Amino acid sequence: MLSTFGGGSARGFNPGGGGGAEILGATSVYSSGGYDFYKFDSTGTVQFTATFTAKTLLVAGGGGGAAGYGGGGAGAGAYLEGDLTIPAGTYNITIGAGGAGAPATGRQNGSVGGDTLFHNIRADGGGPGQGDSGADYTALAGGSGGGVAGGGGTKNPGYPSMGNLNTSFGMMYHYGNSGGPNYYTGNGAGSGGGGAGSAGGGSSEPSNFPSGYQVGGQGKLFADGNYYAAGGYASSESYQSGRTGSSNIVSSTTGTNGIGGEPGNGIHPPGNGAANTGSGGGGGGEDIYAGGFGGSGVVIFAVAA
Repeated sequence: MLSTFGGGSARGFNPGGGGGAEILGATSVYSSGGYDFYKFDSTGTVQFTATFTAKTLLVAGGGGGAAGYGGGGAGAGAYLEGDLTIPAGTYNITIGAGGAGAPATGRQNGSVGGDTLFHNIRADGGGPGQGDSGADYTALAGGSGGGVAGGGGTKNPGYPSMGNLNTSFGMMYHYGNSGGPNYYTGNGAGSGGGGAGSAGGGSSEPSNFPSGYQVGGQGKLFADGNYYAAGGYASSESYQSGRTGSSNIVSSTTGTNGIGGEPGNGIHPPGNGAANTGSGGGGGGEDIYAGGFGGSGVVIFAVAA
């Protein structure tokens, strides 16, 4: 059961922190599964009036999707999670913006997602999708790596740009995966961006000609029951075989349930990663639609109720 009990300058009590201990500055506060959650979805500060032990989540901004006949899906922002012991004090929080999708013309790459920071702990932004340049290349790295375009030559996916972090407050564990591979030399769909829960979909053999869309990697479930940091889907080569941006897979277009942006094609534009999930944008298709934007990041502190 989920209940909301505050917003704006949110306050809550930590049984382990003593009477009157508070966490101040959250955008929203809610409870579920035996935890009180303090969510920060915009840049600002957090104040701990006592030492808190908190399950802490940092998600960076997702990358922007590529454009072209088979634009690659973008990688999710880094997903960092750990049990931290945070001393009393006021700390800065920076929420990473989602990367911009590539423009409709030029078959360009998307943009890298913005980094999310809590104090001196940094989560890397998601890798962008690669555009259909028709050349051999490697997609860019990020919190999760970006997917590559269809057609051309050997195209290697982007890989995670960071690992686990041993911070002064405790260990933060990184969850991120590579984009999907695509070694088919003919025209076809791009590969999906990596997510916190799995790698992006792709094709590594000519017999698996990727004529339809390729899925983005799954997101990862946090203690609040929500998924974060999913990879963007890749575009199909053409509208005849691709799944549309307005398909009945609602989660793909909204970025909820751990799915990033849906791919576009000649009829429908690609989907964006949902705000404050760090999911990657979908790839654009047919030189008509720009790539989808990545979802912005988030910071959440979960304290035992």
